[in-house]
Amino acid sequence: MAGPQHFRARAWTASRFVVPDPVWLTPFGYLCNPYFIQQQADRYGRTFKLNQFGTGAGPDPRQRLWQPVVCVMGMERAQNILREHDARLLPTIAPFNRFVPKGYLRYMQHQDHARYRKILQEAIKPAVIDANMPLIEQHLKSKLPGLASAVNEHRLAPEDALKELAFAWFILLFFGLAPGDARMQLMRHLYAGIDVASDNDTEVEEALNELGATVLELAQTYLDPGPGGTQPGPSVVGEIVLADSEALRDINTLRNLIYMAQASWIDFSGLLGWLFKTVCEEPAWAARLRQEAVSALPPDAAPLSLRFVQEVLRLHQSEYLYRTVLADISFDGFTIPTGWLLRFCTRENHRDPAIFDQPDAFNPDRFLDPAPTRKEYSPFGASRIACLGVHLTHRLATCFLLAVTENFDCSVVRDGPLEFRRWHWKPSSKFHARMVKRTAG
Repeated sequence: MAGPQHFRARAWTASRFVVPDPVWLTPFGYLCNPYFIQQQADRYGRTFKLNQFGTGAGPDPRQRLWQPVVCVMGMERAQNILREHDARLLPTIAPFNRFVPKGYLRYMQHQDHARYRKILQEAIKPAVIDANMPLIEQHLKSKLPGLASAVNEHRLAPEDALKELAFAWFILLFFGLAPGDARMQLMRHLYAGIDVASDNDTEVEEALNELGATVLELAQTYLDPGPGGTQPGPSVVGEIVLADSEALRDINTLRNLIYMAQASWIDFSGLLGWLFKTVCEEPAWAARLRQEAVSALPPDAAPLSLRFVQEVLRLHQSEYLYRTVLADISFDGFTIPTGWLLRFCTRENHRDPAIFDQPDAFNPDRFLDPAPTRKEYSPFGASRIACLGVHLTHRLATCFLLAVTENFDCSVVRDGPLEFRRWHWKPSSKFHARMVKRTAG
């Protein structure tokens, strides 16, 4: 019969896009081998099927499912599908979505998404980030010696040490609490209570209620500092309530703010881990960063610190986008059935040799003019629900990068293969580094 083919079970052995039976029997290759997806694409083409076992799809993201997945290679192809079939594609839902009545921002219905995105986008403005950078730089400078000591003595894995740094910065930016504030410990406790891995709904709900009350108290200080009080510094919560004093009475705004701070902190901590490891592995680029810090940049050139961050995002931090198919869609001569997953392969797209020369090599200068276009490089998403924190990420990451390379020579002491943990590939748990304090001159 003429017309589009279906990725149906009965057609698996007949389709040239289908992964062979051994992958069906062991659907964990993508968790064991960071190059697995690219290897399948090399064998079967730019659209192919595999199977995975996991959580995150469908109406109950906690249910473990045997999930058929259609993988799509090519950034522009992904963007076309996301644009043309937006109404039929749902981002795979994170478990914490169930604690927000209308859903976490990226999972909301279109009309709700437009409304709440506007509130949050206007609050996470560059001016808020920039105003807090002197305090963040001061905090980082004070913490670097302790970080170096913990890393050198192997008392703390780099990943854990960097999480602590990131947590302080995001609590400052989102809620206006300075790193030394006595309430910071309470925020750590409450955020531990809503850990995304928790399946105790009662405990999470209790922690959310207490966290919500704490955030409302912090918000009130922007509206009424009290007798002789001063308004806290700029923050996301401050921007929200100063624009609309009743905005956080809406539980959807309040809990989206709480979870956005958490998700941003977790994701950014992962980026810090990759930045630190790359600094250890690339001493020549670290030396260039120090040199550029005291040199004049050519007009309109992106600083090397920003290009360094962009290259780390290209190679490591941006891996995939997933969507659940809500109704059959046609693409590439096939009909992708309702309930299946689509995986847009960002990591592999960012290593496409047709776009990036020597794609596996670390080379921040590839972001000099002409820089890759958004159809070639898109680490912050590729649709209407793309990340709101581009400026935030770039400012914090470059701050960390410059502080570390200016003050320390970093090197790898021990390493191991990459590990897939909590949704992403991360540096090996065997990775240890050495940080040697630099002397003037």
